[in-house]
Amino acid sequence: MPRRSPLTTRTAPRRSTSPSRLPPSTTTAPPDEPVDPDQEPVDHPDGEPDHQPDGEPAERPRRSGPPRWALAAAAVVAVVALVLLVVVWSWPGSRGADSPADQEEQAVAAEAAGQQAEDAAAAAVPEVFSYDYRTLDEDLERARPHLTDGFAEQRSALLDDIREQVEAEQVVVTAAVSGTGLTRVAPAGDRAEVLVYLEQDSQKGDAAARTLRMWANLTMVREDGEGGEWLIDAACTERDCG
Repeated sequence: MPRRSPLTTRTAPRRSTSPSRLPPSTTTAPPDEPVDPDQEPVDHPDGEPDHQPDGEPAERPRRSGPPRWALAAAAVVAVVALVLLVVVWSWPGSRGADSPADQEEQAVAAEAAGQQAEDAAAAAVPEVFSYDYRTLDEDLERARPHLTDGFAEQRSALLDDIREQVEAEQVVVTAAVSGTGLTRVAPAGDRAEVLVYLEQDSQKGDAAARTLRMWANLTMVREDGEGGEWLIDAACTERDCG
């Protein structure tokens, strides 16, 4: 006979007679922070919260104050003013025991004198640095009103040294000013140095003209004190300036 499997007795679960209990939550909400009754509520501008939404970049704060180009322009003006002060004070004997007001007045006068010297140099260069093999003596006389007596004699000696070569090669030189710059001025306003950029068109005989670009440093002096004419007292070019 086949064997019978042993009987298994199942017991039904007991029902609790006490009220049902929910399992405890896995997360616990933080307790509310105490509120100070005297603290005033903080209003957000435009009704917007302080934080940015997730995933959106925070807006950069706008730069306050003047724009960068204005700051750069102010820096340039400051540098120019400093350079002018150095130019005026770099001349020997410029530092004295004058009061600040006297020094300021002297600087203004020196600046005006320097501008006059620069204008005089620009007007003199075409006459002094131009010559024609056919009119060397006339060229020297035309330049003489722009020169001191001492420099006029030096200029005459120079033309005498090159006269034979200039006449043999039929040299014609025409000078024109392309720019000037004041580099130094005496506090008394009677002496200055001017840097001149010039172009010389040189032609020999029937050959094509050639243009030489160069610079010259001119020492300008004012004869007869204030109100006198500015004259060239010395000159050197980029070839022979020490």
